[in-house]
Order: sequence, then structure tokens, then C-alpha cells
Amino acid sequence: MSLSLSKKALILVAIPLAFEIVFVVSLATLLYSVDRERERENHAREVTGRVNAALTALLDRFSSCVLYHVSDSPSFKKRFETSRVKIQTEIAALDAIVRDHPEEKAAIDRITELLTLAVENLQRAQGQLELGSKIGAARMWMRADKDINQLLSAIDEIVVYQTKVLAEGKVAQAGYRRAVEIILPVGLLFNVLLAVGLAFYFNRGTT
Repeated sequence: MSLSLSKKALILVAIPLAFEIVFVVSLATLLYSVDRERERENHAREVTGRVNAALTALLDRFSSCVLYHVSDSPSFKKRFETSRVKIQTEIAALDAIVRDHPEEKAAIDRITELLTLAVENLQRAQGQLELGSKIGAARMWMRADKDINQLLSAIDEIVVYQTKVLAEGKVAQAGYRRAVEIILPVGLLFNVLLAVGLAFYFNRGTT
């Protein structure tokens, strides 16, 4: 039994429309996946950058404390004070960045804990120096040095993790790009063949 003209016209419209919907949804899904990988990559870089900035400020605080004691220069005292603000800023930023990333939060919490301990011990060392107790200051420096060593180990762990995330992201993005490069020409060719086939089917039974 042959189909009516209206049903053939419906098929002529519905099949290409269904294909276009599938085609567009597939491309949109791939592009969304690419954007997600880029966000992961940017997040990993931001975390690493913030951690490194906090470590740099902490080391500057350590050296400023020692150099101020040796030279009594106000510039080193100012660096010692401003470095604390910098570290606190980076800690706050890290806390906000990993708030929605439970896979990283424990490691970052450990890093911020060690940063805070080192900052406090260096502050105590500065207080001992102002009291004239070199022995007390040396004791606090040793504690801060221990905190920094533990901090470096904790940072190594998060850096390894973020490096892995970056590597996985590059592989995933390359795969998505290859998929787009395949889907576009194949989809275009299939669309042309579909249009020709439907036109032939429509015209064959239509006078």
C-alpha cells in the first residue's frame, strides 16, 4: 500500500529533522566536554599557582625575619609583615577554589594548616628577637623549618595530582577534537545522501 502525499511529505521533513537534532546534540555534548576539560585545566593551574605563591611568600617571610635580625633594616621588617598578609590572602583563595572539589580539599587543608603553623612560629621567632632572646628565636626558626619541610612534601603531592589532571585533560581534549573532526564530515556526507535518497523516494511515487 502506497503512502499518501501528506505522509511522504511528513517523512521528508521528519527524518532530516531527527538527524539534525542528533547531529547538533552530539556536537553540543562534545563541545561541553571540551569546556569542562578546559575548566579542570584552568582550575589545576590556579591551585598550583596559588600554592606556589603562598610558599614563595612564606620563604620570603622566613628570610626577612633572619635578615632583619642581622641588618636591623626597616625594609626587611616591612617585608616580614606584608608577607603574612600575602599568605593569608592565598590561603583564603585556596579555600574558595577547592570548596566544591572534595578530591582536593583534604590536601589543601593540610597545606593551609602547615602554612599557618609556619607563619605563627615565625611570628614567635620575631617576638623572641625583639625580646633579645636569640635562643628562643632559633627554637622558633627550627619549628618553622620543620613546618616548611612538611609543607614541601604536602605541596609535592598536590602538584603531582594537578600534573596528572593536566595530562589527562590534554588527552581528553585531543580525543574530543578528533571526534569533532570525524563527526563533521561524516555528518555532512550522511546529510547529503539522506537528502538525495529522500528526494528520490518522494519523487518516485509522486506525479
